[in-house]
Amino acid sequence: VPRFFLAATLFFVALDLMLEWLVLAYRKMCMREWAVVWLSFLAINLVSLDLGMLIGIGIAGLNFILSYLRVPIVDNGPDTSVAERDLPEITAQTRKHAGIAHFEFCGYLFFGSAVQILETVQKGVYVRKSNSTKYTDLQLCHDSSLLPIRDAPVQCLDRTLAPDEHASPTQFVVMDFTRVAGMDATAARGAFLLLKKYCKNHAIPVVFANARPDIRSLLLKNDVASTADFFPTAESAFAFYLS
Repeated sequence: VPRFFLAATLFFVALDLMLEWLVLAYRKMCMREWAVVWLSFLAINLVSLDLGMLIGIGIAGLNFILSYLRVPIVDNGPDTSVAERDLPEITAQTRKHAGIAHFEFCGYLFFGSAVQILETVQKGVYVRKSNSTKYTDLQLCHDSSLLPIRDAPVQCLDRTLAPDEHASPTQFVVMDFTRVAGMDATAARGAFLLLKKYCKNHAIPVVFANARPDIRSLLLKNDVASTADFFPTAESAFAFYLS
């Protein structure tokens, strides 16, 4: 292989990565996160690869600390009825209403909480097994009926067995950000974008309730949601679906 061919390939790969992360990533990140990428890039080029990576990790850690310090520790809102309830209680109550799954998040959502968000939501969303012949036959027999097919197998979104084999499949998912103080781009893309795609594969709409302006902007930039997917409160999202 000629050396100039290998060098040209590496050059174009590097150029594509630089264009994506140093320029185009501005549309999908907040200003501080974009600054972390640029400072890490400059540190690697001005110092060395190893030391520059360590400097970049330190800058990213400092950015996380500064973001976390901005989380409000006192909530003087007049309505705390939703905040006082825990997630299992909310999920159990809303699932009784025509297959609505309600998930309430709290604190600061970052890359470290993406795995927990994925696992929790996938365990709480029920879908029918697509590879079931029995369900296909039952579905053909009940296309004109509005009654639920109780004998159809149900599983979680991650394809594990559902806790209740007679549970109704989820038809509507509400992501409640009432108690979320902040979120970074890694959580938006690593958790919510994947969950939106998983639910879309099963024709389950996902909406977001009571999201802060910065969180709303982050979800829109990363193509996680559209403007029609946001509601001021979880109750308004329930009313929209049940109407």
